[in-house]
Amino acid sequence: MHVAALVKRSQRNMESTIDVFGGRCGVNRIKNNVTLTSQRLDDFAQTTRPRGRAFFARLIHTEKFALCGIACDRIKQRCLDGHPMSARFIIILVQIMRQSAGEVWERFGAMDYNHAWVPRQIGLSIQQPVMELRQCAGVRHGGKMREIGCFLLRAGSRRLRVFSQVVFSFPIPLLRLLLCSITIMLMNRCTLSSLLFLSMIFFANAADTTRDEYIILTWKKTKAQPSWNGVIEALIKKHRATVVVCDQDLRDSLPVLQKHHPRYVAVVGSHEQVGGRFINGFHQLMRQIDEDPYTDARWGVITGRKAEDAMKIVNEVKPLEIRHTVSGTRIATRMCEEAECFDELLPRGHSLKKANETEKEIPLDDADSIAELATAFSHPSTQLIITSGHATTRDWQPGFRYKNGSFHSRDGVIYGRDLQGKEHSVQQDTPKVYLPCGNCLMGLIDGADAMALAWMHSAGVRQMAGYVEPTWYGYMGWGLIDYFVEQPGRYTFAEAFLANQMALVHRLETVSNLTPMDRKGLLFDRDMVAFYGDPAWSATMAARSLPFSQILTQTEKSIVIEILPLEGEKSYEAVDTNGSQRGGRPFIAFLSKRINPSTFHIKDGADALLGDDFVLVPRPAAGSPARPIRVEWILR
Repeated sequence: MHVAALVKRSQRNMESTIDVFGGRCGVNRIKNNVTLTSQRLDDFAQTTRPRGRAFFARLIHTEKFALCGIACDRIKQRCLDGHPMSARFIIILVQIMRQSAGEVWERFGAMDYNHAWVPRQIGLSIQQPVMELRQCAGVRHGGKMREIGCFLLRAGSRRLRVFSQVVFSFPIPLLRLLLCSITIMLMNRCTLSSLLFLSMIFFANAADTTRDEYIILTWKKTKAQPSWNGVIEALIKKHRATVVVCDQDLRDSLPVLQKHHPRYVAVVGSHEQVGGRFINGFHQLMRQIDEDPYTDARWGVITGRKAEDAMKIVNEVKPLEIRHTVSGTRIATRMCEEAECFDELLPRGHSLKKANETEKEIPLDDADSIAELATAFSHPSTQLIITSGHATTRDWQPGFRYKNGSFHSRDGVIYGRDLQGKEHSVQQDTPKVYLPCGNCLMGLIDGADAMALAWMHSAGVRQMAGYVEPTWYGYMGWGLIDYFVEQPGRYTFAEAFLANQMALVHRLETVSNLTPMDRKGLLFDRDMVAFYGDPAWSATMAARSLPFSQILTQTEKSIVIEILPLEGEKSYEAVDTNGSQRGGRPFIAFLSKRINPSTFHIKDGADALLGDDFVLVPRPAAGSPARPIRVEWILR
């Protein structure tokens, strides 16, 4: 079977998909432009260049198109609830790519994949745009789409890059369409970036969202202060949010939350208003929006030592794709593009993983690692910081089992003090995520010199999650590693926080033989971890090879989740066991559109849970064979 034949089959698949939508607005225009791209693919096939076939083979060699299949699902899940035309276009796009995938795999599946340019082409034209598209549902305006389009076009040829700024500078769709067609015809090779490029043209029109998906909660006292009111107004503009102002108790907002059932809830307040007791109560409030016991929205607290620090969090719009991680404890570095690890258990323990290389052990010259840690934290490339070990609201001790220096906060600045008394400040404002997964009290704000505030003020932290009490069980802290770090690219940091919350509640609700200690630990962790930052801001790990694929398909009449092991019998096992309460967490995927679960019933598959905006599938017990899992719910 030649590529030309595959193109014709793709066109037939596209046409049958379009028939479902009839002659609605924009469909013919979509059809014509996808046909144009297909023609270009046909021309490409006629050149009979061997590397063209190898490109298709390489593109889908991972789990029969897993890379692009999952990418398509990401795009679809983020955009189905947006503009109707963009939703239809995405459905068509996914249909074409998926149907062609299996056929190409059968034809070229055994070919050699040693073409150095192919992984780069895939990585640039598929993975990175998907990371950028994660916020499309919340930020749908022409400027953002132009930014995404230009980002996408870096993967193309020199001519394509020249045309990128020109095409996206035209506000009239017809002119964009014409220029896009010319651009594609001038490409010196055709890749899937052209098809995705076409989608950007139409996404640029999908500017209006009408649903109140984002609600801001605040206090009258806060809104009355000009500096904090500026933060609120900036957040309203960023997300077209609804604001609920309460006198004293944010629980008064519950009727509004129940009415709107938002996807995101942000609390804006000064550091005096968001202490540990507030965090405990807010967790409970977020589980009361509907009848089920699960957290009902992605939420975050936007605060700072001063309003200016909170404004930095609000003004962060560009999604963060984490490529360089610095950790104060051992992690699975193979799930990171680049990582530097400092051992909290063994003195001088230190490893470094560079891009496209394996992890290398590089012992430090001395057990006192404060200077090296401060340097790593302050490096402009650092985007994720992970810490563990003894801590309070005023300090952190990197050496858990050996004598080391310590880190402190003073006047809003994080600094390290080595064993000789020398200080090493951490001052770098590049955006980053902070995960003190094994630290006590790092998430508690009990005054202006709290460590959490200093991380935001001097280290560039835009999102963080940390305990507001001394941690002893660890499910909520270490579980974020399971979902965020060890499933790179699958969840944003806010989604990973929510997924871990759901996993914890599900364990409490469904496991009947919990030990008294486990039940006590889960109940403790449930309300003891704070999330700071804008919950709609997208921070994800750079996409890496995953141990299993997870594809969710949602239509009006059915919901299907398919999980496929990619690493044999180890696919469903814990990637790493350092820490506490690691592994065994359920598979969780988020629906693009909220539903009423009672209107669906399970048709086939495992014992799974369908929530109003998520799907949860229990992970097979340790030692069980790693088999494919498929669960389907259909409308009653």
